[in-house]
Amino acid sequence: MKRTPFFLFFILFLLVACHFQKRESTSLFNGTVFLESSDVPLIHLQGKEIVGDSLLNLPFWRFRTRIFLQDNILTLIRSEWWCGSTEIRHYSFPDVQLIKSEEISYYLSHPFVIPARDSTLLYYLFDCRSSRSAHIENWFTIDLSGKLTRLDSGTLLMPLTADRRATWVTSITHIGGNDFIYQEESVIVRASLTEKDTFADTLFHIPLSPYWGELLVNPAKNRMVFAHHHFHLFHIVDLETNAVKTVDFKNGVHYFEYELAYNWEFNPNPSYYVDAFAGENYFYLLFWGHTYHAFVEHATRGWREVGERRSSNFEKTDEYAQNIPNIVEKFDWNGNFVARYLLEGNPTRAWRDEQGHFWVDERNRQFFILAVDYQEFGGGHHTLGRSGTYRLALMVYSFCKEQKEKNRID
Repeated sequence: MKRTPFFLFFILFLLVACHFQKRESTSLFNGTVFLESSDVPLIHLQGKEIVGDSLLNLPFWRFRTRIFLQDNILTLIRSEWWCGSTEIRHYSFPDVQLIKSEEISYYLSHPFVIPARDSTLLYYLFDCRSSRSAHIENWFTIDLSGKLTRLDSGTLLMPLTADRRATWVTSITHIGGNDFIYQEESVIVRASLTEKDTFADTLFHIPLSPYWGELLVNPAKNRMVFAHHHFHLFHIVDLETNAVKTVDFKNGVHYFEYELAYNWEFNPNPSYYVDAFAGENYFYLLFWGHTYHAFVEHATRGWREVGERRSSNFEKTDEYAQNIPNIVEKFDWNGNFVARYLLEGNPTRAWRDEQGHFWVDERNRQFFILAVDYQEFGGGHHTLGRSGTYRLALMVYSFCKEQKEKNRID
């Protein structure tokens, strides 16, 4: 009986220790952490094509095609500027059987396709266009059956000041109800949108210019991530405490060359994070680490013409095997580096300024990426994506635990 107080004290001590350990594990370090990505072993993954060019490829001079994957539904949005119309197709996935196709007499020029955190909706669509005479914003919803509904102009309105336009918005994330988090140039804003008014709150000021990057949000963990496109670092924001943790891979030394930044052929600035995915327990950043010009060099030198000159018959060269790598960096929502995966195969299409390239199926441990394979370059480097031809493919990579690790980077 004399030992009872001791055991009670010991149990109480364990409960308190577990409480603080749990609290510490969910708290976010406020400050900067410098890391070396090479310290994390690189896991090589071989991919396979699951959706080919018969579904994805269309004449690029007439169509603008985007592809999205959510809730075992593959959605293609094809905007045809020639006729001023848009077709939306939904396929079951992975068997790729057509569920529904719908065409609207409206050209979606630069739509934001926003996955909905709603049991009745699949996506929100936000499209905006500006001219000297007018500024038009349009909202649509797509439900689980694939039905497209255009919302009244006053139902949802981006909370932009009078001297700014929605064209400054580069990313929108739905976090539930009528609440959204979006990036407007140098700031990230949370907005609650109603029929009559909008309530907005600035969450984070992006510290480095240019402000291009990937925005991820996990409402369940009160976390937000902004990964820079032209700087090798990212920021994690605790949406409850406003703490900001910066994970830096360049020891605080970052530089951007503005003079040649908009010259596509001679732009010396590397692209680091070109796509991203927000998972339940982890987030995934698609790392490139090369300049746009390096991509062009790789694509154009990867083929040689066979047969007579201008025969349009090409074959891959040995240099094509030395691929520009797509590396997936996996982190938990506190910014701890978990794993790195190299996706062997064709380069991603993420270098183009479009949505829809990279998804993660955490349950089945698979990466999906929209890859591009260039085949013809009749007029030199400047023809890339114009007079050249290419085929798209949706690739899948399995990152099972049995995958062997290799401590090398190609």
